[in-house]
Order: sequence, then structure tokens, then C-alpha cells
Amino acid sequence: MKNLKLYIPDEQIYRFPLEKYFELKRIKSSKITTRRGQQLKLQSCIFCGKDEHFFIHLRTKLFICHSCNNAGNLGDLISILEETESHSFIKRLVRNKGFYREYRNPDKINIKEVIEQEKSEMEEEVKPIDPPEYFTLLNKANEYLRSRGISDEDVRFYKMGFCFAGRYAKRIIIPIIENGKWYGFVGRISRDRREGEDPKEFKKKKFRNTKDAPFANLLFNIEEASKHNEVVITESVLDSVSVGRDGTCTFGKKISDYQIRKLLDYNVRSILLLWDSDAREDMVKTIPKLRFFFKVRALFLKEGDPNSNRENLRKMMKKDSESFIVSRYEKILNRLN
Repeated sequence: MKNLKLYIPDEQIYRFPLEKYFELKRIKSSKITTRRGQQLKLQSCIFCGKDEHFFIHLRTKLFICHSCNNAGNLGDLISILEETESHSFIKRLVRNKGFYREYRNPDKINIKEVIEQEKSEMEEEVKPIDPPEYFTLLNKANEYLRSRGISDEDVRFYKMGFCFAGRYAKRIIIPIIENGKWYGFVGRISRDRREGEDPKEFKKKKFRNTKDAPFANLLFNIEEASKHNEVVITESVLDSVSVGRDGTCTFGKKISDYQIRKLLDYNVRSILLLWDSDAREDMVKTIPKLRFFFKVRALFLKEGDPNSNRENLRKMMKKDSESFIVSRYEKILNRLN
């Protein structure tokens, strides 16, 4: 679990009571005002021990030591002071909004430029799109969807459709909708692999999704899922549908900082991580990152995916999942409050 970084989004960064936190940790600091804004000056650097060279910007929570040139963000700082297993500090790097950039002269960092530049990068084009050409809404599940345990009600709820021609011909289209707008879609071939068909060739043509869509910035069904006490995170859209209305998916075996931000934006507090059986290692790596903000449970499937285990899935989620209790961030804030 080493070399994983703790993530803190903007909303938490700006509100974090840093002075109170240092007081709790018995770290001496003083507030100063510079041309870059208000900063906290620590009595000594937590890395090299040099006096009066360690500064933390109070708004951005970016820190730097002008003696040893170590620099980083609030997530790095807390993980060092809390001695978490997920701490990984990178020398001469400043981290903000999930992006990393190297600075040859860390002591000459322009905080405003860093924030504006990386804010524009983080806000990668996530624009509404139109449904694909020849798209038609389905009113009931076809043979393939029924074979995957998807009902007529599911088809209508998730606004699934079908393309009879064009680039997405003979594909089931499952849209990613937020605030009534399409932001992407998954196009899946409407059948399973035939006997004798090359598995690799079938895998290549199985999915044809939104062209150039930033899937790392999207979460399926997040509006509905966030209404439940616990959000279930799967890898794929069909697995998410199999789970139920509390399901969302990350479109793969990793979760991005942007997706975590979106979960926080929707006030999600509890998560059940439910990826495929071949993603156990990825889940172990992901749990510390999620655990910093959410109450986390994880169900490690012995084989298959959530859809292939759908008959006993709810029972397994209740009986076989492992809990990771309260998030570290909650513990820290509870101590401060």
C-alpha cells in the first residue's frame, strides 16, 4: 500500500482549520502576511529541521521549505504528520487538484499561476453531447439485456436505447446523464461472444463508446446513486445496473481525482467498492485513497463480476464485504472539533 497519495479536494482544502490542527499536533507556527497572501511560518521544517524556512499558504495549503526545497499540498502534509501508510512525498513537486508539475526553483513558485493553470487542466472539456445518430429509445429489454438480468423497468429508468444503423449500428446505447443532459455513452454490441469466435477480436469490437469522451471525469447514474445511504462503485455500466439504483461505475479499475470530487459534490459519505474478481490488487491500492474521505466497505469477488454474481449479490454485499470504518479525514476533523 505504499506510494499512494492522499487526496483532498478544493472544498476541503480551503476550509481545513490548519492553525487548529498544528495546535493539536503541538507544532509551533505564526501567521505572517506576504505579497502572496497570508501564510503560516513553522518554527522548524518537518523535513530538514531548519528554523523559520517552512511556509504554508493559508488559502491554497501549498507548502515549501526554502532550505531543503521540499514542497507539496495539504494531502502530503497531513499524510506525513499522521504517518499514514499511503504517504508518498515527491521532492520538488507541487501538487494541486490532482496534477503534478516540476519546478526548478520551488522557492519562486507563483501560487496564483499554479492554481489558475491547473484549474484549467482539471476542468477538461466535459460538455453535453447529443445522442448518436440513429439512436432510438428502447421500451423493453431485448434478448441480450434479459440474459444479463436487466429488466424492462431498468431499460426505461436508465434511458437505454439502440442504434439500427451508422457508427453504432446494432449496439445497445447506455447514456451517462447528469442534470438531464448527455455527457457520454457506452455502446455495447448486442450479443455475447459466439462459439469459436476469437476472444481477442470480440473484445476489440465489444464496446464502441463516446468518441474522445473524458470517462475519467464521468460517473454513471451518480444523481440517483447519491440519494442512497451507500453508493456501490463498480467497473462497468452493466455491473452498475445489476447492482441497482445505488450503483455507479468508474469505467475501469481506477478512480480519478475528478470522480472523487464528483462523489463529494453529491455529498456521498459511504462507499462499497465492488470491482471484478481480477481487480483485487487495484482495489487494495484504491481503498486508502477513498478511505481518506469516505466510510468504505469492499467486496472482493472470488470469481467473475457483479453481473455474473447478481443472484446472490445483495447477500454477498451484506455478509462478505469488509469494512474500513471511518475515514481518516473524518477522524482528524472530529479531533479538531
